[in-house]
Amino acid sequence: MVGTPTWSQDVDVASQNPIDRANIAYTLHFYAGTHGQSYRNKAQTALDNGIALFATEWGTVNADGNGGVNINETDAWMAFFKTNNISHANWALNDKNEGASLFTLGGSWNSLTASGTKVKEIIQGWGGSSNVDLDSDGDGVSNSLDQCDNTPAGTTVDSIGCAVTDSDGDGISDSVDQCPNTPVGETVNNVGCVVEVVDPQSDVDNDGVNDDIDQCPDTPAGTSVDTNGCSVVSSTDCNGINTYPNWVNKDYSGDPFTHNNTDDKMQYQGNAYSANWYTNSVPGSDASWTLIYSCS
Repeated sequence: MVGTPTWSQDVDVASQNPIDRANIAYTLHFYAGTHGQSYRNKAQTALDNGIALFATEWGTVNADGNGGVNINETDAWMAFFKTNNISHANWALNDKNEGASLFTLGGSWNSLTASGTKVKEIIQGWGGSSNVDLDSDGDGVSNSLDQCDNTPAGTTVDSIGCAVTDSDGDGISDSVDQCPNTPVGETVNNVGCVVEVVDPQSDVDNDGVNDDIDQCPDTPAGTSVDTNGCSVVSSTDCNGINTYPNWVNKDYSGDPFTHNNTDDKMQYQGNAYSANWYTNSVPGSDASWTLIYSCS
């Protein structure tokens, strides 16, 4: 096994002046995240020049041992190896804290990294077909289905790998947009046509009845109302309820009665009211009171 220049990448250079002995093979190293088609071209040149290659080190990630798994380039290299009967050894069977490791930190065979999972998949499927369905431009559509090769990175594509255009910027691709000149900012449906947005109705007094049908638009907070937004009262006996201004509570023991607290009741002018909080105002005169019923 003979090393080659530039970290065992320039195998084409070595093939120009091979060692004249039997049973010689030359080392090839690659990392899928760094080394792509240009390095496979070098390997092909070496093979064409008649030397044998052995990939004594390769990784699914970047050349520094980290980064994510580059599935497309890894698959392309494996297809190249299968086609040319090149043996190979993956880096690395360890649990070092780096992307190239097979095992997670402190892990073993039941705890594989993303790279370890990919390598295991390659090993288990090595006896199968060498036809790997590649995605050369990385657009998510395999080469066998891709009708638009070499799509620039980051381009949104359709099911056949061609760029999706949206001329009016409404979020609907031109291929299905039935209203292609929608003004900017409009809300559209799934075929790109404007959807009328109805503004929510206002309810100024918060009684649950919209202002456009509210016949009593200034109902005090907490008042029970009918469908027209007007107070609903019932006739009920008010015996036992203090009459204004006979307050229910006082501030301190020995003080006069001066106010009502929350839920304390008081009747005034034939109606019963309940205090919403501490209050000493005239019942029904402000939001501190809720009309609960009319006294029979």
